Amino acid sequence: MGWTIAHNGLLGTGRIEDWASHGIEHELSAIYDITHSAGLAIIFPYWMEYVYHHDINRFARFSNKIFNVEIDLQNLTATAEAGIKWLQHFYHEIGLPTSLNDAHIDSNRLMEMAKKATLDGPLGSFVKLATEDVHNIYNLAK
Repeated sequence: MGWTIAHNGLLGTGRIEDWASHGIEHELSAIYDITHSAGLAIIFPYWMEYVYHHDINRFARFSNKIFNVEIDLQNLTATAEAGIKWLQHFYHEIGLPTSLNDAHIDSNRLMEMAKKATLDGPLGSFVKLATEDVHNIYNLAK
């Protein structure tokens, strides 16, 4: 049921969706023995870390609404970063890897994966991610 709702477009009605983190993760699943969910647990927080400054209010709101982080109007960066850290902590607590190292993935194929992920052009709609951006996210995830 959850898969059906996640992939039928209903949750994106009236919104511009961004599936960049999935495209970045697909390369992990394609090359390494890792499930899509475990790969997303690694990639999604680092994608957030890489793009949050493009709409800091969105990520501060995420931190507040999802993890009850108090919004610091004087330092929205700290608020946004706290939520990202809480998300990683949650993933860790439920037994998912939170870094490439946790998943025993070495870094010798990161550029190859970045090139494959962007073979058809930049990923994402919130922030367009070129090959170099995807490579940077993989490097953050080490």
